[in-house]
Amino acid sequence: MSDLRLFSPPLPPPFPFALAKDDPALALDGDDWAWRFLRLNPEYQSDFLLQARLPPVLRDKGEWPLSQLQKELSPADWDATCQLSAAYFCTEGFVLGRPFDWDETPIGTMRQILGADVDDAQKLSQIFVRDFELDCGRTWGLTEWLAPSLPSLPPLTESNRVSWFYSLYEPIYELAVFDVSRTDRSEAQPHIQTIEVQAINSNNWTEYRRISAVEQGEIVQRLATIKGEAPSLREPFRSGHEVGTLICLDNNVRTQLRAVKQLLESVAQARKLPRNTGDSSDFEPLVLDAQHPHAKPFTELQTALRDLLSPRSVVRRRQWRIVVWDLQYDLGKQLRQAQLVLEAKQVELKDRHRLTIPSRIRAGAKYDAKEIFWLKAALCCMEASALLHERYPEISFGYPRLTDAFFNPKSPWFSQVRGGPAVPHAPYEPETSGKFTTACRDSLENGRDLSRLNYSILVGQKAADLLPANAIEAPSRVTEQSAIAWMVRQSAPAKKSKCKKP
Repeated sequence: MSDLRLFSPPLPPPFPFALAKDDPALALDGDDWAWRFLRLNPEYQSDFLLQARLPPVLRDKGEWPLSQLQKELSPADWDATCQLSAAYFCTEGFVLGRPFDWDETPIGTMRQILGADVDDAQKLSQIFVRDFELDCGRTWGLTEWLAPSLPSLPPLTESNRVSWFYSLYEPIYELAVFDVSRTDRSEAQPHIQTIEVQAINSNNWTEYRRISAVEQGEIVQRLATIKGEAPSLREPFRSGHEVGTLICLDNNVRTQLRAVKQLLESVAQARKLPRNTGDSSDFEPLVLDAQHPHAKPFTELQTALRDLLSPRSVVRRRQWRIVVWDLQYDLGKQLRQAQLVLEAKQVELKDRHRLTIPSRIRAGAKYDAKEIFWLKAALCCMEASALLHERYPEISFGYPRLTDAFFNPKSPWFSQVRGGPAVPHAPYEPETSGKFTTACRDSLENGRDLSRLNYSILVGQKAADLLPANAIEAPSRVTEQSAIAWMVRQSAPAKKSKCKKP
């Protein structure tokens, strides 16, 4: 299944994880990287096979409790259902028959899970048939199931023209709604649904509120300016210019805000609202804890949250905030201010170990970018481990053997990870350099984290956002002779340095 053609050949002997001038990795954006890691996830591979082989007895039964399914089926069909893999079912948001590891996925049958309780109605009512159509998006963030054998994302189609991972950052929003039933002339100011919500911002506040006034017998509206300390409570949705959106702090905030920016501009254009009306120098968007009691009147957003956080959904995103924007003020300023508030909260939650995906920003700063580009190193180690384990299933390929495969030309795997053929095993000295071992250990750990969940922090990022500055290594031909010569040059200074006196 694994395919190393993306990075090999060549993998330059001094720095196999560096970026070459003609490296295909230079053209990869965040979605491309995310897919390359996700496809190596054993859990995703298992889910893809399960949905592709969905038994007829479970079709159109997504989210049915087993108690209901048992009533609908004949005794023979119910017995056959109990013989199915337990991974076709979930309880309290957890897929049955897991956890998994990277070499095997031990999943038993439903009968093995139930044991003597195979006819216990109460227990059966707590187990549900998985809805794989929904799980594709809400669990993995994909718009459609993609075969793990695909080394690259397919071209976008009309149904997913924005991104294959658009469900990870698609804006979930709610618009202010006018009460059009009020037509009395005396009600000059339209009735807006009002909610009292606590504002997080506590700096000096300038508020612009529309008031009704009588001028020459006519009722007109004016903007009243109120200055002072920020109120502890403020009414969102006080005008038809406001929009509420959900932002997930378990995902990349900037990617979500880029999509929100497009949404806000689209709404402003549809409503023909003037841009940058009034003095917005002191205006800030409201950022609210989605669980705060004052936020509950956001009915559409709360409904969406209940679905996102429901026990039956296999959801990985738990930390949400409601952000209320006002389209009559400068959107660029609001977006910048919201980003500061949201990312500060994200850091706080990360420090408290409250984020589902703890790696808020990319890792790898500990390495010289000209020697190791952390994403390339992580993917090389993941792909090599999977490829070699397929060829040698009796051997486990952790970071010690990967260190040999990438850095030791005498290793029987040195040629294979560079796209060459398998070679006969012969006695050799394992690579013991601490620098190389640490690089492979960190890269394999990063790769597994990115394959499990952290791939979502890459989604929506541009290639330029991910590539380090001045990190391009000149390409060179990899041969056993050149690798040995380089290893000799590397070891000589180290020995010499030990002889130096202080």
